Amino acid sequence: MDRLVGVIAFVLLLMLAPATFAEETVKEAETGVEFKVVDEQGRTLLGTGVREKFGFDVYAIAVYAKPSDVRSQMGGAKDPVHALVYGDMSRRIILHFVRTAPGKKIQQNFAETLKLRLTRRQFDVTCKEDYDRLLKAVGSGVGKGERILLDFKGRTLRVFNNEGIELYQTDNVDFARAIYNSFLDERTNSPTLPEGVRRFFASGT
Repeated sequence: MDRLVGVIAFVLLLMLAPATFAEETVKEAETGVEFKVVDEQGRTLLGTGVREKFGFDVYAIAVYAKPSDVRSQMGGAKDPVHALVYGDMSRRIILHFVRTAPGKKIQQNFAETLKLRLTRRQFDVTCKEDYDRLLKAVGSGVGKGERILLDFKGRTLRVFNNEGIELYQTDNVDFARAIYNSFLDERTNSPTLPEGVRRFFASGT
């Protein structure tokens, strides 16, 4: 009898496991795109946002890092967004496209945003090679439901596609920070992302 009860309990556990142990997610408010609360490297979802163009949603965006790492690098400014851009902790930005984006449109978007965040000398000299390589890397476009991942740790930025294939890598920290700034600074086209990050840390989570 005890053995039968044990077998029944084990079967029930297997039946309930998918619901019980499902990964917790958060929906980006406008697009409904779901992002994991904790990613596969143990980094926490700190904020979400959306990129719009001419009134249409283009992609949902999320940023991940370990809160303790961010707090340790806030410095005197005590600003988690500043730490995410200028710190050297492991962090990730995910772009989840809610519509197909041709390569030329993605290239145009990066070109417009990076020109605002690089000095003339950086754009013409020290970051020119990286700028050209990045535009080439995203030139094939992105389909609806696909993602671009931007991983930044130390001085190295790596960009991956939806299948985990590396599209681009650079150790040019000025260029990497310009890319992260394009999503997180006061001129970003996704203002709810930095707002969400600051709310997360203000809550004391």
